[in-house]
Amino acid sequence: MKLTRKHAEQIANDFFKDMNPTFWNGHGDKPSTFDERIWECELSEYDDLNISLYYDDIEEEWVHCCEIVDKQSNEMIEILTGYGIDSYLNLVDTILDICNTYD
Repeated sequence: MKLTRKHAEQIANDFFKDMNPTFWNGHGDKPSTFDERIWECELSEYDDLNISLYYDDIEEEWVHCCEIVDKQSNEMIEILTGYGIDSYLNLVDTILDICNTYD
């Protein structure tokens, strides 16, 4: 599934608007607007892109996670995590990486 950078940027923009609108970086008090739930975005009639933010206990840092999920079976097809929960550009790159390597 090939995405343009512009499409990935729109997905990342929509995600941050809903889930981390203050671009909290994981330090200090977590704002009430920060949302750790899974955010879903339709990629095609067959696949969704799920994005979430979570604290990685092993790495001891917050990360973002992108998953491609088959709509029919609800099975996760691909998963890719990236560092930083406040970086629009990092999330765009992770979205491009997971979508452009998935067939």
